[in-house]
Amino acid sequence: MDIRGARIHRLPRTIKELLDGQRTCRTTTITGHVRSIRRQKQRTFALIEDGSTDRGLQAVFNHTDQRNTQKLKQLTFGAALRLTGSLVESKGPGQDFELVVGKDDSIEVLGKSDPSTYPLQPKNSSSSTTTAISSSSGTHSVEYLRNHLHLRLRTPAMQRTIRLRARIKENLEGYLNREHGFVYVHTPLITGIDAEGGGESFLVGVEQGRDSDKSEEEVQRSQQFFSRPAHLTVSSQLHLEAFQAALGRVYTLSPCFRAERSLTGRHLSEFWMLECEWSALSDIKSEGRFDGSTSLGSSTSFTASSSSRDLHGLCTFVEDMLRYTIINVVFPHLSSSYAAADDYSTSHSSESSEDKVLLKDEQDDELYRAAFSGIPWPRVTYTEAVGILQRESELYLQRQLQAQVDENKNCSSSSSSPSSTSSTSSPSETLFKFPPILGQPLQSEHEKYLTEVYFKNSPVFVLDYPKAVKPFYMRVNDDTNNASDDVDEDVNEDRQHKEEEEGDNANQRNSGSLENAEKVETVACFDLLVPHVGELVGGSVREERYEVLRRNMVEAGLITPVPSPSVDTSSSPSSSSSSSALASTFPSSSSSSSFSPGKENPYEWYLDLRQYGSVPHGGFGMGFERLVVWLSVDKGVSGVGNIREAIGMPRWKGKMGM
Repeated sequence: MDIRGARIHRLPRTIKELLDGQRTCRTTTITGHVRSIRRQKQRTFALIEDGSTDRGLQAVFNHTDQRNTQKLKQLTFGAALRLTGSLVESKGPGQDFELVVGKDDSIEVLGKSDPSTYPLQPKNSSSSTTTAISSSSGTHSVEYLRNHLHLRLRTPAMQRTIRLRARIKENLEGYLNREHGFVYVHTPLITGIDAEGGGESFLVGVEQGRDSDKSEEEVQRSQQFFSRPAHLTVSSQLHLEAFQAALGRVYTLSPCFRAERSLTGRHLSEFWMLECEWSALSDIKSEGRFDGSTSLGSSTSFTASSSSRDLHGLCTFVEDMLRYTIINVVFPHLSSSYAAADDYSTSHSSESSEDKVLLKDEQDDELYRAAFSGIPWPRVTYTEAVGILQRESELYLQRQLQAQVDENKNCSSSSSSPSSTSSTSSPSETLFKFPPILGQPLQSEHEKYLTEVYFKNSPVFVLDYPKAVKPFYMRVNDDTNNASDDVDEDVNEDRQHKEEEEGDNANQRNSGSLENAEKVETVACFDLLVPHVGELVGGSVREERYEVLRRNMVEAGLITPVPSPSVDTSSSPSSSSSSSALASTFPSSSSSSSFSPGKENPYEWYLDLRQYGSVPHGGFGMGFERLVVWLSVDKGVSGVGNIREAIGMPRWKGKMGM
């Protein structure tokens, strides 16, 4: 059945569609803004943009038509026009086609722009040392544009970023929907829970005037629109798990909100997250390329020891999803060969040239290697990562010390005083500002060193973090000994000897070294670290065991059970003999003593998911803006280097803009 006859409307063609059509047109109409204008004696040239492409379309106006003379005076930078003319092959350099507006054609000024007051008027030069972004023919500093967010969207750099976001979203959803049958679901933005227990959520309430007759508690209660505290969501994961139990494979791409006080280039208060949940994690078909059995891509082989084989299935899925996205977004001109090899489909083979990454040597490019390399991205455990950082830190100090010794020797050869070389001071510089300590979170500088230095600009999966530094919902590993046998034993022995020699402080320092790795309880989780960004994706196998999850929630302070007096609550819930103690200490949710009496617990429904038909499952969350940064930083796509440039209207502490 031919459905073309049923269509009743089609939007006019954009400038991108006209230029991609590669053919002349006798009469066509375009609508857009003036990006630049050049006036000559006989003609006026104006570059028109409509946001659909970076190229713009040059319009040529002849001064012979007196009817358009007055309108041509209104053609200023930023003015909105509707032009009707002929699309012809351009006689001048720089463009293939141009729009000739003749005497029988029309010029309609839809919106004037006063060049004396327009904030984005091009600047002839910029003496500021602040990083600047091109705004048509001139430049404006990043901070200046952030103070004009409503107009910043019109700059070519931001237009490229917004189009890049659209292509990334399209390909991510194509991978999830078409390739793997995931269902997109809408999760709530207002919630009664703090998904990660971090306490960095925004409180939602009703603003009311102060009533002096009401107590503080009554005022707070009246401000609670939902009869209990409500927050803007920091993550959709817990709600997504409820959808997963009903639909199997689900995902959402939605805004999240955190009262993030950090002012670094990696954090926003409002950002977008791609979150996925599914079961049968270890059943992923790897096509022989991503078996997840060993860590490859470095000079050393690392064996990732997780209590759950599902964790490697998660990593494999995320890696394949990102490879697919990089290829179709950054290298669309190469995606057809990749699609043929891996049975992928793509709709971007005709992507316009300005939105491609043009490289002199693509095979030396970081993103090219990440996408097309047949070697899986490196996978190391958290303990191995700390071991690498500690070893590199000590080697750095040794090199510093040796350099000082060599310098003193050179000085002694030219000095007659023997006392000048009698002592050697300690190196004043260290490799890291924050020493890597087992049991502590990895700092940004640690992530940067692992991805950009040790693994030579490669993405890296770090698995099996300590339970103490991760949220309550992650599955506790059955085997808590995740120390790597590949860590340099000599370095560890040297460290132990030094600590023994230092006396009373040795035990305290040893608690953060690798000798005590077997004492650290870990969870089946991963962070994907990428160059220039740091953590991009965080995921885990979810804790499906009811009693263990309840214990985790108690430890996190999310629920308050009433322990039985006959049970010794000091016994370790990790031991095999503690299962009966767990059953008494943490009674089932059907018991009235499960939570603090008299209070509705907002997490009770999450525990219910584990009581009624629960299946092992897992998932991940990926910061969308961070992915935009990674796919564009130093690659010519949009010049994004700061996360505030990866979204149209950023919000951060002290700055909402509009």
